[in-house]
Amino acid sequence: MPYGVGDNGPGISPAFPNGVFMNESDHYRILSAYLSRLRLVDFERLQQASIETTHQQLNGNNRSQLDAQQAKFDVIRAAIESMTDHDKNICNRIVRETIGD
Repeated sequence: MPYGVGDNGPGISPAFPNGVFMNESDHYRILSAYLSRLRLVDFERLQQASIETTHQQLNGNNRSQLDAQQAKFDVIRAAIESMTDHDKNICNRIVRETIGD
């Protein structure tokens, strides 16, 4: 089978409709592309949102858990929006190369 195509283990579905699976190296490459282009303030905000999300998952009710999760998504969205177009294009290229598109 071609690289990245085939059985990725029990319970693991293909990452893409064309049957392509992502292995650990693929995940690392894509995550690294994004993380290496974020600002320190983005990491700090993400850490704080992650702490709050975990706290609400352990101690909160359903509404507070959903609110914390949404707040975390908002932090992630803001971090991506703060990236330059050049950095986004680099990430796009790496994703396309990784999935073979």
